Amino acid sequence: MSDELSKIDWKSFGYPNLNYQLRKLLTSTGEETDAVYDILFYHRLHESRAITPYLVPYFIHLLRIPTVADKDLLLGAIRDWIYTSGGYPKTLEQSDYTKNLIALIRDATDTYTHIRDHHEDEETRDAAEEVFTLLNDSKK
Repeated sequence: MSDELSKIDWKSFGYPNLNYQLRKLLTSTGEETDAVYDILFYHRLHESRAITPYLVPYFIHLLRIPTVADKDLLLGAIRDWIYTSGGYPKTLEQSDYTKNLIALIRDATDTYTHIRDHHEDEETRDAAEEVFTLLNDSKK
């Protein structure tokens, strides 16, 4: 997954160092990861239609790695993608972008379920439950 990040022209999005920053989420904790989340959320990159298709798979990948910290923040971004994509509540007219994004997020349902049922941190379990619930509600 990290190799795929290297192939993306982050400079074209105005963030030439984003690849390096995102890699920090794999191995760092504390202030280093806080700085990465600050970049992502302060600049609202998780809401960018251009960048989101690259971030979603990477965030899901990170959720599957036991040693990655701050899974509640990753789940929060996924929750926001469900809301901002128009995937919740389900609208009558959804763009291909929205359908693809929700399908990508939905494909990781087993990951959210595992975190909800087994993670040691209550906030993280609650965040996983919220994503899981939104996905189920968006089917209706």
